[in-house]
This record gives sequence, structure tokens and C-alpha cells, in this order.
Amino acid sequence: PDGTITNFDNIALDTAAGKYFAINMGATGVYLVAGNMSDGSAIGTQISLNPKTTVADSYAINALAVDPQRHYIYFSVWGTETDSGIARVSYDPITGVINGGQPILTGTGTSATINPALYVVNEGNNGGADQFANATDFYLDVASNKLYFTATTYLNGAFYAGYPQTNGVYVVDLNAGTPQADRLSTFAGDPDHMMNAIAVVLRKRFERRW
Repeated sequence: PDGTITNFDNIALDTAAGKYFAINMGATGVYLVAGNMSDGSAIGTQISLNPKTTVADSYAINALAVDPQRHYIYFSVWGTETDSGIARVSYDPITGVINGGQPILTGTGTSATINPALYVVNEGNNGGADQFANATDFYLDVASNKLYFTATTYLNGAFYAGYPQTNGVYVVDLNAGTPQADRLSTFAGDPDHMMNAIAVVLRKRFERRW
């Protein structure tokens, strides 16, 4: 890691433990970092999420969530068609150490990838019509242990070639033995409207509890 905090692109908090977790777009790549909310100080060394030498060649990590009950960090991964999905790592709420201090990447050099064992859902094996890539926003319902998210490969006025061509709202039941992403709804064209849609879907879903 370059040790430089360049740009916190996503931040998630465990307020009970007093810890923050963030995606840092460093000068030479993408990193997962931890820190103390009390003074902003970093905990340990940044963990590399990409073996490439430039941010432009790195994984796109566009969503982050923390489960403060089960002490997990979830983050989206957009890489190749078979190396994209949602990954999960544990953290120690006392020390803030992520993934037991172990690397998240496996392999060596620029051919290293996210450890496949860390994927909760991998786009390449999600199957059926509910395949997705590039999860862009997370909502983790800690009580039900379900992760809701939006996903899109619609960029600059068109879908990105070689990936599932769907804008959608999805849910993953993390209680399942083999979690799968189920699509709740789809949208055509510009994904800027998706956050309004997910707000409606979530409101309707949680209203049923009362």
C-alpha cells in the first residue's frame, strides 16, 4: 500500500465499536481501510483490493456496508465477468483488524484477484436471469440479515459490453446456506432514477412488519 489517504469513496460505520471502514482510492490502487471514529486515526495498514498499478486498471468498488452485530464488512466488486459480485470479510470490533489480518487478494503480482472464498455472491455463478454486475448502493437490514442493493452496467448512455445488461434492485438473503441475488425490479435506461426506486421498494417491504 502507498500509505496515503487520497480519496475515501465509501464509508461505513460501526458506531457501537467506534470504528469506521472505508474504500480508499489511493494513488496506486484501491484499498480497504479501518480507523477509530474518536480521532480519525487509521488502524493498521491499508488492505489492497487491487494488484494493478493504477486506479484506472483497478476493480470498481462502488458500495460498502457494515454489519455491527455479526461484525462483517460487505463490499461490491466489479472486475471481469467471472470476478465480480459482493464480497464479505470479518473484522474485530475491539481492534478493528480486518479479515484476521490476512490479505483479501490471492495470487501474486498483477494477476492476483479477490479471494474467491470471500464472495457471498459471484456474478458469474449467480445464475439465471438474476445475474448482475457493478452493485452501486447497499442497504443492509441487520435485523433480517438481508442485503438490498442496486446494480447497473449502464455507463455513458449505454450498457457496458460483456456484462449483464440490466439496471435493477436486488436482495440477498444472507441466512441462506448458498446466498443468491434475487432481482426485485428492473429499470430501462438511465440508472440515476434507481435510488428513488429502491427507496420505494424498501419502504413497502418494511411497512409489512408493522
